[in-house]
Amino acid sequence: KALGKMMEINEASFLYGEKIYERCKKVAVSCAEHGTQIVVNSDAHSSFYIGKYPNVEKLLEEIDFPEELIANRDMKTFLSAI
Repeated sequence: KALGKMMEINEASFLYGEKIYERCKKVAVSCAEHGTQIVVNSDAHSSFYIGKYPNVEKLLEEIDFPEELIANRDMKTFLSAI
């Protein structure tokens, strides 16, 4: 946050199991605590998965992540963040 950077939480990371899910969760909790913005993405390697990130959504809901810290929740917010 001090450097004005955002953290990325990537759906494809969750393909690597529960250990990665827990690491992403720890990062998201820390971002929420410190007011650090995040970006979420699908990291799709197929057009069928572009814009889909159900595991990221589940994680963010689980920890009640503040929506206002999701920098790419809409175009206006993202353009403002970058």
